[in-house]
Amino acid sequence: MHNLMDVRVALYIRYLMIWPAMQGHQDTCVICNRTGGDEHTMDGINQYIEENIDRVQLREIVSQILGVLNENSQQITPEQVELHIREHMKTPKVTMHQTLRDLVTLSQLAKDACVCQCAESGKELVDVKMVANYLKTVDRIIAVYRMDCMKA
Repeated sequence: MHNLMDVRVALYIRYLMIWPAMQGHQDTCVICNRTGGDEHTMDGINQYIEENIDRVQLREIVSQILGVLNENSQQITPEQVELHIREHMKTPKVTMHQTLRDLVTLSQLAKDACVCQCAESGKELVDVKMVANYLKTVDRIIAVYRMDCMKA
């Protein structure tokens, strides 16, 4: 049986999630909100992101999108565009390229942590666990590259 406190917490969380929608709160993504309607600019933006996510750096994509939106008098920030790409675009290609970027960053951190200096002797030592983590991360990167959605 559920604890009464757990039930109250669960209900409160649900309330927090649905209350803004019930009140007509507009805390949604501008690009998502305008996609699929009569405004073809947003559809073109989403298509551009999906077609170029593997060739163009994220910052450059954001900059280019802001240029298009500013021409159309859209009020949107670089952070909102980046959030849209990172969190709202759910196509396999965009999602896996974001995962790939994260894995590459993680592999660089793991690689840097593979060699450490002994406090007592001052000698450089190889951290075997970090080497294993690094190699696992590299293996995951290779697996992502082999996915069908990553092929041109």
